[in-house]
Amino acid sequence: MSWRDGGNSSGPGGGHGHGHGHAGGNGHAGGNGTDRAGARGNVHGAGHRAWARHALTAPPRVNLTRAVPRWQRLRLPSALRAPLGYDAVGVTPWLGARVRRALPRSGCVFTDTERWWWIVPAGTDVGIAWPAVAHYAVGGVVATPGASRGGPCLTHWPEDNVPYTHPILLYVVLCDALGVPPDWSGPMAS
Repeated sequence: MSWRDGGNSSGPGGGHGHGHGHAGGNGHAGGNGTDRAGARGNVHGAGHRAWARHALTAPPRVNLTRAVPRWQRLRLPSALRAPLGYDAVGVTPWLGARVRRALPRSGCVFTDTERWWWIVPAGTDVGIAWPAVAHYAVGGVVATPGASRGGPCLTHWPEDNVPYTHPILLYVVLCDALGVPPDWSGPMAS
């Protein structure tokens, strides 16, 4: 019996030693054949299993720092009259800049970090199949990022004091900017 056998070893570097040798398993412990690394591994293994069990059964954590949208109505300046009521059509800033350059005339435009909003006469959603990227806000009530204190700001005041952008022109320019043909098959076509 050598000191490597650890007593009753099953083979070279064996792991079943029952004697008082110095090597069992990985050569670091003798006696009962349990090595220190294995003992430590079992302790960590049990802790890891408990953590994994908690991770599977614990309720999901809520991200409290995520901005919660608020709803607010875009307010036209009192100097501008809107006898037809108003709604708003919103697109991303990148698309908004393209649309703004292509329109021959714009009414009031409100902007924030997420959307550019054009004021259109109320009911403009009837008969127009706005592209999916456009957000139609009935009554000009829009979702604003929670971090945005005042919401969208009026960034374009029309020279003629008419708050509306012509909805058909806005629709055509938006479709052109997206590279999709306008859909004239809705109720307005009949």
